[in-house]
Amino acid sequence: MFNKMRLVSTVILMLFMTCSVPLSASAAGQIEQVNLRGTNAPQAVSADHLVTQIRLAPRTPNILLFNQNVTVSFSYNSTEPGGVRIFARPVTGTALTPNYAACGSPIYPTGNGTGTCSFTITSGATTVNKIRFQMWDADQTTLLFQTFIPVHYQFRGNPTLVRGLVLAPRTPNILLFNQNVTVRFSYRTNQAGGVRIFARPFTGSALTPNYAACASPLYPVGSGTGSCSFTISDGTVTVNRIRFQVWDANQTTLLFQSFIPVHFQFR
Repeated sequence: MFNKMRLVSTVILMLFMTCSVPLSASAAGQIEQVNLRGTNAPQAVSADHLVTQIRLAPRTPNILLFNQNVTVSFSYNSTEPGGVRIFARPVTGTALTPNYAACGSPIYPTGNGTGTCSFTITSGATTVNKIRFQMWDADQTTLLFQTFIPVHYQFRGNPTLVRGLVLAPRTPNILLFNQNVTVRFSYRTNQAGGVRIFARPFTGSALTPNYAACASPLYPVGSGTGSCSFTISDGTVTVNRIRFQVWDANQTTLLFQSFIPVHFQFR
């Protein structure tokens, strides 16, 4: 009787262990691929299909003119036998940005390689805060990969504005007290008497305490380039926005104002 009970217990234990064995790496990969292709799950990420090493020109954050291109360069890999198509699209909030124009896609061959895609906004002052990347099969029937990256591109058509921003050092960063952040920019204006341009550090909704910043020369009518620097002299703070203002020559009329997000910790 004792031997029979022992035999039954052994059989039950063996059955339990058999049912508990995890799927092999190969089987698990097949299930992931079936789910991705079968449901077109937008957030699924498969190592077999990937867009990576993304580079943006001009850099983010920035202010751009209508019809000025943002060029996206990337690397990719895919095991799709017929090749893939890759798209980069501007998003504002949760939807594609209105009035956008963007690249088509060639068929990128299976394996790995590099590619580019450009987009712009043709009209309607707006801010692009994400870029959506999608990889489809050659016939565009199956979504193989999708992801979003955060950006900040303001598109404007004002007759007077600043644009084409370059920050040195780049954001995000940690800086010493009295270390300068230099902002280089392009501008345009139809003001016959010229304009004055200022860049000022903000923390939250107010000017950052203990800041020091550039004065402004008189920038002539038309278009050109300029620069402005600021720093923090004391008090551990984080600059999370830069305010740009363009005034007339006498600083009596504000012609343009915009904020861009940054992250500079002063220590």
